[in-house]
Amino acid sequence: MIATVNTSAGAWLDYFSYAVLQNTIFLTVIFLVLYLLRSANARLKYGVSILGIIKLLIPPFLPGSFGSSPTPLGSALIDTNITLLPAEPAEPKLILASVIFLVWSSILIFRFVSCLFSTIKLRWQVRTASFIKSITMDNFTFKLFKSSDIRVPMSIGIRPRRIFVPDSWSTFPPAQQESLLRHEVAHIQRWDGLFHIFQVIAQSIYFFHPLVWLLSARVNDYREMACDDIAVEQSDITPLTYSRCLVHVAEKMLPTCSYSSASALIKQRNKLYHRVNYQVKESTNMKTYSKRKIRFMWSVLFLLFIPLSWYCKSSESPQEPPPGSGEDEKVSSALVGKIWGQVTHAETGDPLPGANVHVVGTTLGAATDMAGRYYIVNVPPGVYQLECSFIGFASMLIADVKVAVKASSQQDFKLKAAIIHGEKISVTANKPNDLKTESAIYIAYDEPPLPVGGWSAVQKHLVYPEIARKAGVEGVVTVSAHIDAHGNVIETKIEKSLGDNGCDEAAITAIKKAKWTPAKQRGKPVAVWVGIPVEFKLK
Repeated sequence: MIATVNTSAGAWLDYFSYAVLQNTIFLTVIFLVLYLLRSANARLKYGVSILGIIKLLIPPFLPGSFGSSPTPLGSALIDTNITLLPAEPAEPKLILASVIFLVWSSILIFRFVSCLFSTIKLRWQVRTASFIKSITMDNFTFKLFKSSDIRVPMSIGIRPRRIFVPDSWSTFPPAQQESLLRHEVAHIQRWDGLFHIFQVIAQSIYFFHPLVWLLSARVNDYREMACDDIAVEQSDITPLTYSRCLVHVAEKMLPTCSYSSASALIKQRNKLYHRVNYQVKESTNMKTYSKRKIRFMWSVLFLLFIPLSWYCKSSESPQEPPPGSGEDEKVSSALVGKIWGQVTHAETGDPLPGANVHVVGTTLGAATDMAGRYYIVNVPPGVYQLECSFIGFASMLIADVKVAVKASSQQDFKLKAAIIHGEKISVTANKPNDLKTESAIYIAYDEPPLPVGGWSAVQKHLVYPEIARKAGVEGVVTVSAHIDAHGNVIETKIEKSLGDNGCDEAAITAIKKAKWTPAKQRGKPVAVWVGIPVEFKLK
């Protein structure tokens, strides 16, 4: 489960980082355009703002093969000076990307549930509203309801046919009633309910982004101002009269100030002030833009969708790692080369994180990251053998791997599930995909065989041979163990030896003395071969 979360989180972080970077650039352009349109009418500014909201909801969809993720997970390199002890496969742990992914998902779900609960609560409040009459206004027919549980006129839904008003509705003059109803009809006819849903989704996904919150506030202001303009244009009242109507609404319908409602009241009054100021002052100084300039502006914004909608397409083999820095860069700039590639499951193509890749006969090696990638740097020029091992899978050896000065050699591994019969898979560097495995029989399992009591149960039986200790022998012994369906080690063989110094025998003895739980396939125990690396290092 943890391994699956780690793999998914790594892919999500790589992909989502592109969306964050590109949308930050796009929103910066949106705010620049809004600044240039500061003297324009609210409907034009609202349209530009909504375009920014829509861009937030469009994930990167254009594949590109250039560059790497803005937040690469990197690779785990084997330090040549590490202390090698009897091997104990590490239990999977949540990586940083997984923690970020889980926190992001939790907040996203919480915000969605909160918004859904608020909508349900509002519908529940108006369930007892009393019907007043049906009205046709601006070629739109709706039903008017009165409710004692609301304070301002409102409609609920994407394309509602009901408008709710408070109990104090009858105290308003007919002209004010008409203008307020036209305001709500404008919301419905402009599909503001749908765009509000888009806005909530964008805020939930990018809850951490300050530009998104700032844009959402602008959208709320421009939405109300645009509907105010429509209400004034389609009625017989003047902007000044309409502004007085808004002030009257504030006096009659907003709650009185108390310790618990003071903050909300101040916020409402600030928004109302902006709307009144827009109607009284800004509307008289409104600048009119030509259709040519407006078309040019929309064309530029829509064209920005293309360069800001790409993602780095993952190919079958990973991208070559960028040059290092610091001391690693100094060493890499010498007369050495690199070996890199990807380790995947031969049947499913899934990456295999935590697989070990090492250059045979040297101390150079690397472990694969969550994407199955590995990078081995500072390799002297020459011809090598490259070996990949992973518990539960057959080891693979690639021969004739040529490394040149300041050049990279790509070698990919496709590992088969645990082998029952047959020798180690070997291929040449010139034909990495030409696998000769007709004589081998493989079996996959859902749960690997594990020693009872953990890997420490194997380690407590491990004794460093005296001959090897005096001779200063260090290294890794890889043992293939055949563990039957009852958890018994019935056969072993050495896949990688340290020579005639007792290390091979010590590794086999420790493995045989341990008690094992068998591998399971679909809940049933099965007999499998597994590769177990045992490392020896003098202190």
